[in-house]
Amino acid sequence: EQPGRRKREADDLERKKRSQIDLALLSRVEALSSAVEHSTRAEEHVMSAALQKFFAAAGLEAKECKAYAAKCVANGYNVNIVASATVDDLVSDLGMLKGHARAVLQQCATGSGSGSSGGGAAAAPALLAPGTELGGGKYVVEAKIYAKYIMDNMPDAKVAMLYQNDDFGKDYYNGFKEGLGDKVDMLVAEAPYEVSAPTVDSEVINLKASGADVFIIIATPKFAAQAIKKSAEIGWEAERFLNNVSISVGSVLQPAGLEASKGLISAGYLMEADDPQWKDDPALLAWREFMNKWYPDGDQTSSFTVFGYSSAWTMVETLKRAGDDLSRESIMKAASSLEDVAAPLLLPGITLNTSPTDSAPIEAMQLMRFNGESWERFGEVVHAESS
Repeated sequence: EQPGRRKREADDLERKKRSQIDLALLSRVEALSSAVEHSTRAEEHVMSAALQKFFAAAGLEAKECKAYAAKCVANGYNVNIVASATVDDLVSDLGMLKGHARAVLQQCATGSGSGSSGGGAAAAPALLAPGTELGGGKYVVEAKIYAKYIMDNMPDAKVAMLYQNDDFGKDYYNGFKEGLGDKVDMLVAEAPYEVSAPTVDSEVINLKASGADVFIIIATPKFAAQAIKKSAEIGWEAERFLNNVSISVGSVLQPAGLEASKGLISAGYLMEADDPQWKDDPALLAWREFMNKWYPDGDQTSSFTVFGYSSAWTMVETLKRAGDDLSRESIMKAASSLEDVAAPLLLPGITLNTSPTDSAPIEAMQLMRFNGESWERFGEVVHAESS
């Protein structure tokens, strides 16, 4: 009996030890799980805040920003994934309205609201957007083109400007004043607005009261649509200019009213895919062939797919120029020494040019006017030096 009893006692002791080990291990697992869950919640909170700020910069209202951010977090969409998505992706995965999806992707394409990175050789040039650099939007070139056109064609104009009160809007505002030079007194009224504001109606009404006969709208899609609509409603018969960021017919001009949008002036630098003028252009035919082969579900009426294709081509061209040395220094050198590079789908007369002291690749655009259905280009390509 003694040996049997000892064995039972030994087995009981072993079971107790294992039980203690299991409990300790379980406690550690539970603690780790709790820490991971807490970390995940914190990460999701940070992601949600970043997404809400991003959507707000695209002109969405606060409740929409919060709702879409929650759906992004649930679907694992961070800002980078949103930026690489399509309108259909955002509609199907996040339940976004198409107009909101287009506004968000327009924000991605232009970099609006992301802040200015400054100029000079320290910043690598963006490879297509006019007057912009990686990390943020400088819209100085476009603003100077508007200033030049106004001075040349409306020398006695009184100008009022609505602009977003952030780096995006201030780049336009400062660029326009620089473009006016010693005629800066032509700018008689200005009204900055906050992205958190529900509307810009009061700003538009106050600007009209200044007696200005030129109205420049520097706004993201939601506020641009409001400004267009309100200026028409109050009978402000001013020549109206609309920044390129908000030229979308579907997400801006239709909500504002096509009739109310008639006569708007803006500026562009890329061919429009649905413009019959370019239907037989070799560059556009090559783009369609690429789209049909590699992105058959892509929207061939969208300026985003045109922009993306041209940007990618320019990136490839820059890497080719860097050769076998793909170090940061080599790529920076190649990107900062482009000279009269004819990227596909740029309008005739517009080429890419950069230097170590000027990282704005596009310093020319062509003006266009909205006819109630589509944009029609007019005049010659207008050049302006970036700041």
